[in-house]
Amino acid sequence: MKQIQFKNSITVDASPHDVFEHMIVLANQVGLQPLIIGVQEISRGSDAQG
Repeated sequence: MKQIQFKNSITVDASPHDVFEHMIVLANQVGLQPLIIGVQEISRGSDAQG
């Protein structure tokens, strides 16, 4: 398995549920299955989902 490193980071303002739901869609794409995605939760406020 190859290791992929990104030099830049992207900050997204979204609920954790939405982020993980999108990652599941990406992980199910045929060419992206070996890709390991690391998620860092920078800050979290309280929302309807807790």
